[in-house]
Amino acid sequence: MSGLTPPASPYEAGRTHCVDCVEGMRALGDATVDLLLADPPFNLDNKGRMFRSGRLALCQDMAWDQIDNGPWLAEALRVIKPTGTLIVFGSWHNVFDLGSRLQQANVRILNTIALVKTGGFAVSHRVLYERTLYAIWASPSGRDWCFDYGLLKRLSGRQACNVWPYTPPSARSHPTQKGVDVLERMVLMASRPGALVLDPFMGSGTTAEACLRQGRKFLGFEKSPVYAAAANARIHCLRWAADFAVQTRRAVSCPSAA
Repeated sequence: MSGLTPPASPYEAGRTHCVDCVEGMRALGDATVDLLLADPPFNLDNKGRMFRSGRLALCQDMAWDQIDNGPWLAEALRVIKPTGTLIVFGSWHNVFDLGSRLQQANVRILNTIALVKTGGFAVSHRVLYERTLYAIWASPSGRDWCFDYGLLKRLSGRQACNVWPYTPPSARSHPTQKGVDVLERMVLMASRPGALVLDPFMGSGTTAEACLRQGRKFLGFEKSPVYAAAANARIHCLRWAADFAVQTRRAVSCPSAA
């Protein structure tokens, strides 16, 4: 019925909800998200096979890395505001599929960002050493997107470009965990303070940490109960530390009377 206010989403902001992202996004209203940051499975297994030490080997327990990009991308494009953007990570295994699907949906691709690692991997002695990850930055409406070029330039110390040095986190609680510094840079570049950032593949909670550090609201979906719990524990610890720091500063600045 037209004119009626749609029911509120059952998924509150500020936490990671243990639900498949397609189901989670279907509960959100149209055009409600300022920035969608997605790190979907890369479909690495090459139809049940992958290269190890230059030789073809069978994949074991790689079901977590498989996804059909169509359903979640369709919901993602629906929930992004006309002035909002999408940033989605990929490797050469899936980035061309993602880019093709976005172009077919008439989404404007603003940039690809190349994350260049100091180390990498070789899938075979017959191809080049792989040192890059990619991120596609896109605008569903193609107009009035947020881009803080000046801030990005100050952070990098030079003209902002699409090639970013990248050092993966030394300790990971998720197999595809990204460094919080990269997520912070993307959040600062493509959203304003107070904006709502949605991560449909929250994993261990790196996007949530980046948003908490930079004054953005966040909402996460993660279908693995283990990682959803880990992400919420990480969020809780960060908030506890922030509250403790505030209380400590108040105690120092306002000592009790003797």
